[in-house]
Amino acid sequence: MKKERQFYIILSILLIFYVVVEHYQPEPLQWIPTYAPNDKQPYGGYILYDRLEDFFPEGKREVFKTIYEYDSAFNAVILCSDLDMPAEDLTQMIELLNQGSSILIGSVALEQKLLDTLGLEDSPEFDPAAFFVSDSAHINIGQQDFYYPSTMINNHFVLSDSSDWQVLAEFSGNPVMINKDFGKGTLILTTIPLAFSNYGILKGDGYHFAETALNLMRPTSVDYIRYYEVGRGESTSPLRYFVTQPALRWAVYLTLFGVLLVLFINSRRKQRAIPLLAPKTNTTVEYVKTLGGLHYREKNHQKAAQKLINYFLKGLREKYFIKDFGEEMYPKIAVKTGVREQDVVKTFDLINYIKNGGGVSEQTLIELNEKITAFKR
Repeated sequence: MKKERQFYIILSILLIFYVVVEHYQPEPLQWIPTYAPNDKQPYGGYILYDRLEDFFPEGKREVFKTIYEYDSAFNAVILCSDLDMPAEDLTQMIELLNQGSSILIGSVALEQKLLDTLGLEDSPEFDPAAFFVSDSAHINIGQQDFYYPSTMINNHFVLSDSSDWQVLAEFSGNPVMINKDFGKGTLILTTIPLAFSNYGILKGDGYHFAETALNLMRPTSVDYIRYYEVGRGESTSPLRYFVTQPALRWAVYLTLFGVLLVLFINSRRKQRAIPLLAPKTNTTVEYVKTLGGLHYREKNHQKAAQKLINYFLKGLREKYFIKDFGEEMYPKIAVKTGVREQDVVKTFDLINYIKNGGGVSEQTLIELNEKITAFKR
């Protein structure tokens, strides 16, 4: 009994000591885009959300729902890394814009159906030799000039001479923030959502970027829509706060570990024999086969190939910092990825064939997947 008491005392002291150390330890910087209102990391959205009431005096709120769920005019700010808006959301957005809504959308990648509906094109693969001549990217907004790190800019819009979109901000003469009136409302688009992050706002005069966009919206109330970045939102569990705090999270883990350890030690002599039970059937494989069959029956190989290519190129940019995919870069891509140069050439020849409108059969899609998979080994 005395030994057990000593064990609990030592375990409690170690637990308290660990929690205190973790609580007062400085939180390391994490350069991960979240745009979350409570995130004070560089790419969080704490500053933007905190200052929204300067532009919307009637209030603000964080919501986790789609545009389709709105039935009247509203103001909205949507920030995400890769916007994937369903057709019904897009249709509802256009209708609500005509009714007087003001919507700001910031996303590095915009889905093709959204661009087609709005009569726009983007250019996610522009030549770094022409644009990234230095570590800083020059941004121009009217008479305002300031600089962002070039790594923050991965896309821009391509407007025709007859386009009725208004250019609000440019990067080296290329539009990165535009707007257009729809009926009584206005839509603002930007390919630099990180300009609205904590770092983007505090970087020099970078706050002008967010300020320019927000000043075009109706000065009423605003919804900070998080659905298109994180889905329906956070868990409603009472333990949610403990899990979000590193010190408390590890305190819970260590407590559970200690309890399990004590139970294990005390049960070694007391535990009765446990009867063997037949293992449960693994239904995961059946589910995967059913889902795969559904996609196979649709036979939309062209769209599947485009998606595969987009995610592949995005992965090369983010993992190997490769911005250009021209022929002169093939040797460099081969060195960085460890894939033979001749395989790199064959892969990009197939990608270019598909992007130029070549037909995609089932065999072509399989071949594309095999070539891309070679880069992940």
